[in-house]
Amino acid sequence: MVKFSINEPTEAGFKEAYEKLCTELNTGNYPYQKYLVKFRKPVTIVHNRKLQTKEKEVELSFFIAANGHPCYSCRIHPRHGRYITYEMFEHMDAIYLYSEDDFDYANKTKKFIGRFHRNLWTNIQQELIEDPSVMKTKYYNNFGTVNISQKFPKVVLEQLKNAIENKESYSYREYGEKRDLSIEAKLGDDGVYRAWFSSEFAGCGNGSYYLLINPTTAAFREDD
Repeated sequence: MVKFSINEPTEAGFKEAYEKLCTELNTGNYPYQKYLVKFRKPVTIVHNRKLQTKEKEVELSFFIAANGHPCYSCRIHPRHGRYITYEMFEHMDAIYLYSEDDFDYANKTKKFIGRFHRNLWTNIQQELIEDPSVMKTKYYNNFGTVNISQKFPKVVLEQLKNAIENKESYSYREYGEKRDLSIEAKLGDDGVYRAWFSSEFAGCGNGSYYLLINPTTAAFREDD
Protein backbone atom coordinates (compact mmCIF):
# COMPACT_ATOMS: atom_id res chain seq x y z
CA MET A 1 0.00 0.00 0.00
CA VAL A 2 1.27 3.45 -0.94
CA LYS A 3 0.02 6.49 0.97
CA PHE A 4 0.49 10.18 0.29
CA SER A 5 -0.94 12.74 2.66
CA ILE A 6 -2.38 15.92 1.25
CA ASN A 7 -0.29 18.64 2.88
CA GLU A 8 -2.34 21.49 1.46
CA PRO A 9 -6.11 21.19 0.87
CA THR A 10 -5.85 22.79 -2.56
CA GLU A 11 -5.70 21.77 -6.20
CA ALA A 12 -1.92 22.23 -6.08
CA GLY A 13 -1.67 20.02 -2.98
CA PHE A 14 -3.63 17.27 -4.68
CA LYS A 15 -1.60 17.49 -7.88
CA GLU A 16 1.61 17.17 -5.86
CA ALA A 17 0.41 13.99 -4.14
CA TYR A 18 -1.01 12.60 -7.38
CA GLU A 19 2.22 13.23 -9.28
CA LYS A 20 4.16 11.49 -6.51
CA LEU A 21 1.89 8.46 -6.85
CA CYS A 22 2.36 8.38 -10.62
CA THR A 23 6.13 8.70 -10.20
CA GLU A 24 6.19 5.97 -7.58
CA LEU A 25 4.33 3.63 -9.93
CA ASN A 26 5.87 4.92 -13.15
CA THR A 27 2.38 4.97 -14.65
CA GLY A 28 2.10 8.47 -16.12
CA ASN A 29 -1.07 10.54 -15.82
CA TYR A 30 -3.52 7.77 -16.77
CA PRO A 31 -2.77 4.80 -14.51
CA TYR A 32 -6.27 3.28 -14.76
CA GLN A 33 -5.96 2.50 -11.11
CA LYS A 34 -8.40 3.03 -8.28
CA TYR A 35 -7.29 4.87 -5.17
CA LEU A 36 -8.76 4.94 -1.71
CA VAL A 37 -9.44 8.59 -0.88
CA LYS A 38 -10.12 9.77 2.67
CA PHE A 39 -11.66 13.12 3.57
CA ARG A 40 -11.71 14.98 6.87
CA LYS A 41 -15.50 15.25 6.59
CA PRO A 42 -18.12 13.82 4.20
CA VAL A 43 -18.11 15.39 0.73
CA THR A 44 -20.39 15.06 -2.29
CA ILE A 45 -19.33 12.36 -4.76
CA VAL A 46 -21.10 12.17 -8.13
CA HIS A 47 -21.20 8.53 -9.24
CA ASN A 48 -23.25 9.10 -12.40
CA ARG A 49 -26.02 11.33 -13.71
CA LYS A 50 -28.57 9.82 -11.36
CA LEU A 51 -26.56 9.10 -8.22
CA GLN A 52 -24.58 11.25 -5.85
CA THR A 53 -23.73 10.52 -2.23
CA LYS A 54 -21.92 12.01 0.75
CA GLU A 55 -18.74 10.04 1.49
CA LYS A 56 -15.87 10.34 3.95
CA GLU A 57 -14.02 7.45 2.33
CA VAL A 58 -14.40 6.36 -1.29
CA GLU A 59 -12.59 4.47 -4.07
CA LEU A 60 -11.90 6.69 -7.10
CA SER A 61 -9.76 6.78 -10.21
CA PHE A 62 -8.12 10.03 -11.33
CA PHE A 63 -6.97 11.64 -14.54
CA ILE A 64 -5.86 15.06 -15.68
CA ALA A 65 -8.14 16.74 -18.24
CA ALA A 66 -6.81 18.37 -21.40
CA ASN A 67 -7.19 21.77 -19.72
CA GLY A 68 -4.96 20.61 -16.85
CA HIS A 69 -7.75 20.28 -14.28
CA PRO A 70 -7.69 17.07 -12.17
CA CYS A 71 -10.79 14.90 -12.54
CA TYR A 72 -12.21 11.86 -10.79
CA SER A 73 -14.41 8.93 -11.68
CA CYS A 74 -15.97 6.04 -9.79
CA ARG A 75 -14.97 3.78 -12.68
CA ILE A 76 -11.55 2.19 -12.98
CA HIS A 77 -11.48 2.85 -16.75
CA PRO A 78 -13.25 6.18 -17.02
CA ARG A 79 -14.51 7.42 -20.38
CA HIS A 80 -15.34 10.68 -18.69
CA GLY A 81 -15.41 12.04 -15.18
CA ARG A 82 -16.08 15.04 -13.00
CA TYR A 83 -13.86 17.92 -11.98
CA ILE A 84 -12.56 17.52 -8.45
CA THR A 85 -14.54 20.16 -6.58
CA TYR A 86 -13.33 22.79 -4.15
CA GLU A 87 -15.19 20.91 -1.40
CA MET A 88 -13.16 17.78 -2.18
CA PHE A 89 -9.86 19.69 -2.23
CA GLU A 90 -10.71 21.46 1.01
CA HIS A 91 -11.41 18.28 2.99
CA MET A 92 -9.12 15.76 1.26
CA ASP A 93 -6.83 14.13 3.84
CA ALA A 94 -4.92 11.41 2.01
CA ILE A 95 -4.94 9.16 -1.03
CA TYR A 96 -3.88 5.55 -0.91
CA LEU A 97 -2.95 3.13 -3.64
CA TYR A 98 -3.93 -0.47 -3.04
CA SER A 99 -3.06 -3.51 -5.06
CA GLU A 100 -5.96 -5.77 -6.05
CA ASP A 101 -5.17 -7.97 -3.05
CA ASP A 102 -5.16 -4.92 -0.79
CA PHE A 103 -8.60 -3.88 -2.04
CA ASP A 104 -9.89 -7.41 -1.43
CA TYR A 105 -8.43 -7.36 2.07
CA ALA A 106 -9.87 -3.89 2.72
CA ASN A 107 -13.34 -5.09 1.68
CA LYS A 108 -13.07 -8.14 3.94
CA THR A 109 -11.98 -5.90 6.79
CA LYS A 110 -14.92 -3.56 6.20
CA LYS A 111 -17.34 -6.49 6.43
CA PHE A 112 -15.54 -7.73 9.53
CA ILE A 113 -15.89 -4.34 11.24
CA GLY A 114 -19.62 -4.57 10.59
CA ARG A 115 -19.79 -7.60 12.90
CA PHE A 116 -18.59 -5.62 15.93
CA HIS A 117 -21.12 -4.57 18.54
CA ARG A 118 -21.12 -0.77 18.65
CA ASN A 119 -19.96 -0.80 22.31
CA LEU A 120 -17.10 -3.28 21.96
CA TRP A 121 -13.48 -2.54 21.10
CA THR A 122 -14.16 0.92 19.67
CA ASN A 123 -10.39 1.52 19.58
CA ILE A 124 -9.85 -1.47 17.28
CA GLN A 125 -12.84 -0.56 15.12
CA GLN A 126 -11.41 2.92 14.58
CA GLU A 127 -7.93 1.58 13.90
CA LEU A 128 -9.22 -0.85 11.28
CA ILE A 129 -11.30 1.86 9.62
CA GLU A 130 -8.23 4.10 9.34
CA ASP A 131 -5.88 1.36 8.13
CA PRO A 132 -7.32 -2.05 7.14
CA SER A 133 -3.79 -3.45 6.67
CA VAL A 134 -3.31 -3.76 10.44
CA MET A 135 -5.52 -6.85 10.20
CA LYS A 136 -2.51 -8.57 8.63
CA THR A 137 0.10 -7.39 11.10
CA LYS A 138 -1.60 -6.80 14.42
CA TYR A 139 -4.85 -8.66 14.86
CA TYR A 140 -6.48 -11.73 13.32
CA ASN A 141 -4.68 -12.75 10.13
CA ASN A 142 -7.31 -15.11 8.78
CA PHE A 143 -10.44 -13.39 10.12
CA GLY A 144 -11.01 -16.56 12.15
CA THR A 145 -14.04 -16.46 14.43
CA VAL A 146 -16.01 -18.87 16.59
CA ASN A 147 -19.64 -18.82 17.60
CA ILE A 148 -19.98 -19.16 21.37
CA SER A 149 -23.77 -19.48 21.44
CA GLN A 150 -23.55 -23.26 21.88
CA LYS A 151 -20.78 -23.14 24.47
CA PHE A 152 -22.63 -21.44 27.33
CA PRO A 153 -26.10 -21.67 28.91
CA LYS A 154 -28.72 -19.37 27.44
CA VAL A 155 -29.03 -17.46 30.70
CA VAL A 156 -25.30 -16.67 30.60
CA LEU A 157 -25.51 -15.45 27.01
CA GLU A 158 -28.48 -13.25 27.91
CA GLN A 159 -26.59 -11.79 30.87
CA LEU A 160 -23.58 -11.15 28.65
CA LYS A 161 -25.76 -9.46 26.03
CA ASN A 162 -27.31 -7.15 28.64
CA ALA A 163 -23.89 -6.34 30.09
CA ILE A 164 -22.55 -5.38 26.67
CA GLU A 165 -25.60 -3.23 25.91
CA ASN A 166 -25.01 -1.29 29.14
CA LYS A 167 -21.19 -1.47 29.22
CA GLU A 168 -21.26 -3.29 32.55
CA SER A 169 -18.63 -5.60 34.03
CA TYR A 170 -19.39 -9.28 33.62
CA SER A 171 -17.51 -12.56 34.04
CA TYR A 172 -18.39 -16.24 33.92
CA ARG A 173 -16.25 -19.37 34.07
CA GLU A 174 -17.21 -22.96 33.36
CA TYR A 175 -14.97 -25.91 34.17
CA GLY A 176 -15.07 -28.99 31.96
CA GLU A 177 -13.37 -32.37 31.57
CA LYS A 178 -11.40 -31.27 28.51
CA ARG A 179 -11.68 -27.48 28.36
CA ASP A 180 -12.30 -24.66 30.79
CA LEU A 181 -14.31 -21.86 29.19
CA SER A 182 -14.59 -18.28 30.35
CA ILE A 183 -15.92 -14.90 29.24
CA GLU A 184 -15.22 -11.49 30.68
CA ALA A 185 -16.27 -7.96 29.81
CA LYS A 186 -15.32 -4.68 31.43
CA LEU A 187 -14.85 -0.97 30.85
CA GLY A 188 -11.23 0.15 30.84
CA ASP A 189 -9.80 3.26 32.43
CA ASP A 190 -9.37 4.65 28.92
CA GLY A 191 -13.11 4.47 28.30
CA VAL A 192 -12.89 1.50 25.93
CA TYR A 193 -15.26 -1.37 26.66
CA ARG A 194 -13.60 -4.75 26.04
CA ALA A 195 -14.65 -8.39 26.19
CA TRP A 196 -12.79 -11.71 25.92
CA PHE A 197 -13.46 -15.40 25.49
CA SER A 198 -10.95 -18.10 26.43
CA SER A 199 -10.88 -21.85 25.95
CA GLU A 200 -8.15 -23.42 28.07
CA PHE A 201 -7.08 -26.99 28.62
CA ALA A 202 -8.80 -28.29 31.74
CA GLY A 203 -6.84 -27.42 34.86
CA CYS A 204 -4.15 -25.55 32.89
CA GLY A 205 -3.49 -21.92 32.20
CA ASN A 206 -2.94 -22.53 28.51
CA GLY A 207 -5.29 -22.55 25.57
CA SER A 208 -6.84 -20.33 22.91
CA TYR A 209 -7.76 -16.71 23.48
CA TYR A 210 -10.25 -14.56 21.61
CA LEU A 211 -11.66 -11.06 21.54
CA LEU A 212 -15.44 -10.98 21.83
CA ILE A 213 -16.69 -8.67 19.08
CA ASN A 214 -20.38 -9.17 19.78
CA PRO A 215 -22.42 -11.25 22.28
CA THR A 216 -22.08 -14.48 20.27
CA THR A 217 -18.93 -14.04 18.13
CA ALA A 218 -15.31 -14.25 19.23
CA ALA A 219 -12.36 -13.37 16.98
CA PHE A 220 -9.23 -15.48 17.37
CA ARG A 221 -6.31 -13.65 18.98
CA GLU A 222 -3.64 -16.15 19.99
CA ASP A 223 -2.77 -19.60 21.35
CA ASP A 224 -0.76 -19.90 24.52
